[in-house]
Amino acid sequence: MPSGSPNVIGDGRLKSNPDLSETVRHLSGLPLGKFQVIRELGRGGFAVVYLARDTRLRREVALKVPRPEVLLSESIRERFMREARAAASLSHPGIVPVLEVGQHELECWIA
Repeated sequence: MPSGSPNVIGDGRLKSNPDLSETVRHLSGLPLGKFQVIRELGRGGFAVVYLARDTRLRREVALKVPRPEVLLSESIRERFMREARAAASLSHPGIVPVLEVGQHELECWIA
């Protein structure tokens, strides 16, 4: 995304701006916390899932990042964090384990 967009920092990440409903993020190649986003794996109505590399542990992870428009609501951000805690409490061969939950300004993620 061009850095000239009013809601995007030069590297493509979101600014802390309450008017994000039309912002589309392109995180491929960008850092998010300790993760380097490699490419998009899939998207749904709530979030986008990326393949990312944990730069500290040097391993690939799936990174779930909510869409910008859902981050506008504090109650939805809280719901995302509840989802992360619930998923972290599960242990099953068919469920990917939660390694980390992170948040920086308005951006949050589950790895």
